[in-house]
Amino acid sequence: MTNLWMKTVLMLALAGWSGVGWCASEGWQRFADRSTNEWLIGDKQSQRLIRRHVPKELVSDVLAGLWGPPNPVEWREDRYFSVSACQAHNCGHLGFFWLDTQSSRGLGAELDHGFDGRAVTLRLGSRDLVGPQIPEPALAAIQAWLGEALQQPEDAGRSRAATVGAVRFLNREGRWLDLPPERFQPEPVFVPPAGGPSFDCAQSTGSLAKLICADSELAALDLRLSAAARSMHLRGADNDYRRQLSRLILSFEEARQSRCSSSDEPKGCLRPLYLQHELQLQHWTPSRR
Repeated sequence: MTNLWMKTVLMLALAGWSGVGWCASEGWQRFADRSTNEWLIGDKQSQRLIRRHVPKELVSDVLAGLWGPPNPVEWREDRYFSVSACQAHNCGHLGFFWLDTQSSRGLGAELDHGFDGRAVTLRLGSRDLVGPQIPEPALAAIQAWLGEALQQPEDAGRSRAATVGAVRFLNREGRWLDLPPERFQPEPVFVPPAGGPSFDCAQSTGSLAKLICADSELAALDLRLSAAARSMHLRGADNDYRRQLSRLILSFEEARQSRCSSSDEPKGCLRPLYLQHELQLQHWTPSRR
């Protein structure tokens, strides 16, 4: 009864954040579970580091995209660090920075997104890489970033995520290379119908899922709750916030299943629960670190 995003949410809630022990230095460790803004402000060397790895022709656009509503700092495999955000007062302009803290190879990226479903041009640059091959960990980080960056929070329930139409890479020799855009496309996500539900009825089993798919009111309630949760997830500035939100959504799923799966009146059980969970979500605030 869950779409791809919901499965990711459940996995995050169960697995927890894996950013333990930054092997590069103790200085990195304090930014795990923080936001991009907290890193930019808290680490006095952050901008110098970005300028060290991103070509001067691109670095201003990358930095502009990083100073605004932030995404979480991401840390993978005890060595790969990335940050991303959108520009203040111009959230269609997005910035991204990735660094391998062991090899000291990094790259920056920026794009302009009109949130109109059209293909976008992704510009990458590195003072360390020649190309045309991008390191697989960097590519995975870019795809994960684009998977969220190309969606609009306000439209999260019926996302018209854009695609990457072109990729231009400025290498350490100062040459622009055209890279195959298909390598950078994020994983496709299920786009729910306008009337809901949020999940794919053709792939769903279970009596509650079938009931929701067959009932237009329940389908709309399911889509509305999922869209609100997705929007809050996209706005989450750090992974601690997102983990807490994931656990809350998981508790909603468990409550509906445990209370309504054996109910004599499953719709009469589901409808008030959806409304209750929507109200809880509207008034939810994460606990402080």
